[in-house]
Amino acid sequence: MRVIKGRMKPINLSFAACGFLGIYHLGAASAFCKHGKRLLKDVQAFAGASAGSLVASVLLTAPEKIEDCNRFTYQLAEETRKQSFGAVTPGYDFMARLRSGMESILPPHAHELAQDRLYVSITNTRTRQNYLVSRFPSREDLIKVLLASSFVPIYAGLRPVEYQGQVKHRFCFTHTSEVGLPSEDPFNLDKKSLREVPLFSHLESRLWPIRSNKYTQGIFLKSA
Repeated sequence: MRVIKGRMKPINLSFAACGFLGIYHLGAASAFCKHGKRLLKDVQAFAGASAGSLVASVLLTAPEKIEDCNRFTYQLAEETRKQSFGAVTPGYDFMARLRSGMESILPPHAHELAQDRLYVSITNTRTRQNYLVSRFPSREDLIKVLLASSFVPIYAGLRPVEYQGQVKHRFCFTHTSEVGLPSEDPFNLDKKSLREVPLFSHLESRLWPIRSNKYTQGIFLKSA
């Protein structure tokens, strides 16, 4: 990992949507916890969509549980692969399994820690309008918002997650879909934002895998 010298106060950290590639996010989060503690202290806000929102929530509210998240993700992926038709196998409730993992990992006061510091991207099923939620009255509200952001129609079921009386699901991709967030950045443009993406990117202020013709491990950091 290339190290940025100096301090960047305040900075914001966001995680792109990526499904089971979220294990890459967990690897990056683990690296932050082990080698970037000073950087994490400067993070003012976290954001994410789908799997990215799950990792962002844990990194903010329970960073000591990152390894637990790794184990759960591997178990969930293996369990899903063993189903006859994967996540869409009749009788298999993918979202219920995801909720069980969140219930076991998020602390009782997670919603308080996430208040106005965690931005989660969700979309209204009826209007297709995207929202960034950062207020969580209760832990249950936080979990529902995270589930809504992670819901992928058909793959995760036929009935989207209901939140505040409306049906929500994973965000809609826009012209900045590579970032994994809606077109309007939730962060102030005058502050530095670092976006973690599990795919190679040429854009500024991103963390992404090293591009190679052969199998390569590593992280490259480019900051504006």
